[in-house]
Amino acid sequence: KNNCMLPEDVKNFYLMTNGFHMTWSVKLDEHVIPLGSMAINSISKLTQLNQSSMYSLPNAPTLADLEDDTQE
Repeated sequence: KNNCMLPEDVKNFYLMTNGFHMTWSVKLDEHVIPLGSMAINSISKLTQLNQSSMYSLPNAPTLADLEDDTQE
């Protein structure tokens, strides 16, 4: 539809199911408190992303920044 190629694992995911939505909560005393939500859009709601100039800045954080476990 949008003339783009999906990675094989993403293609296999959409061959099995058309999206995903999961929510979770915690029970504290007698109260249920919503804690999180995760969604993977259905294939009809996917949109192509273009690289933002924000991510091409020289000082933009990378995965390597997350892996630094030195104490400051």
